[in-house]
Amino acid sequence: MSKEIQKISCVNSAAFVMSFDVMYAEDGKEKNYGQVTLFQ
Repeated sequence: MSKEIQKISCVNSAAFVMSFDVMYAEDGKEKNYGQVTLFQ
C-alpha cells in the first residue's frame, strides 16, 4: 500500500495527502483504492 500511495504522490502531491487521509480515517482498502483510481 505504501508503494501505491508513493506512486500517486509522485504524480500529485495533493492526491497523496487526500488518499492518506481517507485510508487513515476510513481504514478501508476498497474505499481507498477507489479514490486512488480516480486520481490515477
